[in-house]
Amino acid sequence: MLGFNFRMNEFQGAVGLAQLRKLDYIISEQRKNKAVVKDALGKISGIGFRKLFDPDGDTATFLGFNLPDETITKQFQKALQREGVDTILYKENAWHYVPRWEHLIARSTANSKKYPFTNPMYKGKIDYDVESIPYAENIIGRTLFIIIPVKMPEAKMQSIISGIEKASKIL
Repeated sequence: MLGFNFRMNEFQGAVGLAQLRKLDYIISEQRKNKAVVKDALGKISGIGFRKLFDPDGDTATFLGFNLPDETITKQFQKALQREGVDTILYKENAWHYVPRWEHLIARSTANSKKYPFTNPMYKGKIDYDVESIPYAENIIGRTLFIIIPVKMPEAKMQSIISGIEKASKIL
């Protein structure tokens, strides 16, 4: 053990069990909400959806969709924002985009031996700049994500649908 106490107290266990009992409800609500938002976006020409390799395992916490190019994606994101629909463009998010991971680019690790970069199997230098990953750069630059909440009042759902319809006019 590394000096951390990973044991759970009774209160934490009780909360965990209570949440576990609600899990099926939570996932079904998120899937229902995601389906409504996806349907609204699916009516817009030029929008595609990322492939889900395990649809039955999808907890529907996010809906990822893409547009034809990065410029249009940013314009659509701004139009959605004006309508009160929040989206995430991971390319502009430091935590979810490899070329912005300063610790990885600098080969900084929490390991004093600088593993994995000191592993004898590591042969050479890997570049993590955007020129090294053009395919990923293209996809991530034109993909937006919407967070799908468990509880979405009808008024909020209608606001999102209306916002998507209004924002689509710029496409």
